[in-house]
Amino acid sequence: NESPLDLASQYGRLDTVQCLLNCHPGLLSDIVRCHSPLHLAAKNGHKHVVKLLLDSGFDINYMTDIGTALHEA
Repeated sequence: NESPLDLASQYGRLDTVQCLLNCHPGLLSDIVRCHSPLHLAAKNGHKHVVKLLLDSGFDINYMTDIGTALHEA
């Protein structure tokens, strides 16, 4: 059950991530899962997407069963 934001983050699609965040400002607050767009971007080495998500207000300390996005990087 990956969201469009998950997929765009996972594959480093910066323009798509930006568009989704602009079109749906509450998108980051809806995340309640075992992974997050930030985790997926960090795991796949997409630094530009990680920066955009953090600049957009994503919680750097968001924890999953694995840990924070830093654990995924």
